[in-house]
Amino acid sequence: MRRQACLQWITAVMASGMLSVLSVLLAPSFAQAQTLDTLEFGPQNESKGERLDEIIAVVERDVITARELTHIPAEQRANALQQLIIEKLLLQQAASANIAVGDTAINIAMEELAQSQDKTLAQLQSSLSAVEYAALRDSVKKELMISRLQQQVVNSLVQISDREIADVMENQLRTVGDRVNLVDVLVQVPESADPAVLRAAQEKTAVIRRRLATEPPEQVAADYDDVFYNPLGWVELGVIPPNFAEVLVDQPIGEFSQPIVDRDGIHLLKVLARETANNTTNTRQRNNDGNNEVNNDQAGTASGNATTSDTGSDTSGAKSGAKSGNKGGNKGDVARQETLVSHILIRDNNNPEAKSQIDAIYERLQAGETFAALAKTASQDVASAVKGGDLGWVAAGQMVPEFERAMQATDIGEITAPIKTPFGYHIIQVNDRRLLTENNRALLEQQARQTIFRRKAAQEWELWLSRLRDEAYVDIRIEQ
Repeated sequence: MRRQACLQWITAVMASGMLSVLSVLLAPSFAQAQTLDTLEFGPQNESKGERLDEIIAVVERDVITARELTHIPAEQRANALQQLIIEKLLLQQAASANIAVGDTAINIAMEELAQSQDKTLAQLQSSLSAVEYAALRDSVKKELMISRLQQQVVNSLVQISDREIADVMENQLRTVGDRVNLVDVLVQVPESADPAVLRAAQEKTAVIRRRLATEPPEQVAADYDDVFYNPLGWVELGVIPPNFAEVLVDQPIGEFSQPIVDRDGIHLLKVLARETANNTTNTRQRNNDGNNEVNNDQAGTASGNATTSDTGSDTSGAKSGAKSGNKGGNKGDVARQETLVSHILIRDNNNPEAKSQIDAIYERLQAGETFAALAKTASQDVASAVKGGDLGWVAAGQMVPEFERAMQATDIGEITAPIKTPFGYHIIQVNDRRLLTENNRALLEQQARQTIFRRKAAQEWELWLSRLRDEAYVDIRIEQ
């Protein structure tokens, strides 16, 4: 019965013409499946679409993708990858330490960034696409987080003993009035350089220091775009930064010092001659800069007949009083003049257009453009340019002689015509002057503590970074 019913249904379908429709619809499938030999099983070839972003490194619980390096030139990607690894690790550490950066802090930093480009924040935002502006804010946020992490780390690691402070102060006190004739070879490093850039600069400095043992410093500096030879002339050890004075107080004449790091970069200093306040013997000896005079002569006291206590007690008051002309002051007090100064710098190392560039800037100033705005956009001293050229309060003896002579000869509120120093061409603006009477010992203690902290902070941060990188799980999945 069932078979008969089925045959009847097929007959009815054929009569209605539906089977011809089904055969047309299914014909291709039947044609392709005539034999088992023509059947294809498994995945078939497909047209290639856009390739997904590739993971090139795993960094603890984060990843680095190829897209993050697409804007980096191929020859720089290996170094950029290492920097990205460090950044990822630091941001993870900051998150673990509950370091957060709010919108207010980011907005302030963005305002400062806009000002450094002589723009308002609205102008900066309008000059970028929405994606670019968002990426810039994210970059600023990361920098702030890493900066706060660094501060937290070094504050927890750096320990300064009273003995260390006393040692630095002793060096400072016994060199009040002492002078040295200096040559400086500067390896320029950005103040905000990341660890990889700093390590590369340190390696370059080591090579340069070896060359300086046998080659003239002018020639060595000329071989690098970011290395500068600066004959500083006579400077007083009592007024230069303590980290410099600490090295120079016992530096042999005619030899370059160990590297000294400050905001400008890494310095190698050479003492050509020395004058001491209590023994006024001026010693010169042959050295690689061509100074071939060798003599000892009584040159008079550099501090004006400095006296030493018969009881062997602290002599800093007598020396400082004589040095500053403050004969009736309290023991340990020192009077000093400071100048609030700004500058615009155009470096002339490998730059034949430097003089014409500084002259053009001077003409713009004479035409009424503001000093701070021009400093931000034109000055090649990066550290001061972002602050409108501001160098802060400068004490006598801190600047190279050419700069100081022009600064002292300029009235408050005035600017100098372009001047030449070993660093290049400057235009100087004198903003204010003051005469300070300070307790010398308290000032030296503060300077000593700051000097020791900066040195130790740099060392501890480098060690901490090395441990962080060595102990982290990092899986690099591409050939470097």
